[in-house]
Amino acid sequence: MNILLGSKGQKRQHVRLQLTSGLMAELRLIEVDGEPIKSRPARVLLKDMSPGGLKFLTYLKFPVASNYRVKFDMVMNRNPLVLTGRIVWRRKQSNVYEYGISFTMSIKERPRLLFALNQILLQQSPCQQKIHRMYRLLNDPTGSFSNL
Repeated sequence: MNILLGSKGQKRQHVRLQLTSGLMAELRLIEVDGEPIKSRPARVLLKDMSPGGLKFLTYLKFPVASNYRVKFDMVMNRNPLVLTGRIVWRRKQSNVYEYGISFTMSIKERPRLLFALNQILLQQSPCQQKIHRMYRLLNDPTGSFSNL
């Protein structure tokens, strides 16, 4: 199973799903100091994802700062998905950089992300029905987890 919980003493708010299929996305800078900007897209490799953020690899070096936002355009299971967030950490690995993103998406975008993550989970571990139900219930507007 390809589910990542907190490692190296980290406490995760969300379960991260490892993206083993080599999912690519287009990354753009979209905002600096609250002002919208246009930038050229860069292709990045997504490593893992959760409802709260993602990890990606690229040869580009971005600052770790809260005054700008990035946007990811991708296709997951034949469904287009657009996610926005802020870079919260960076590590150099050989000749590439690894980054952590915290999502800043709206409440309307969240159900699409949860659906996409649940589809990945179903593909990666079809026998884990309880986990699938938990991801589906994250999208339940009543917040009822009694059906677990």
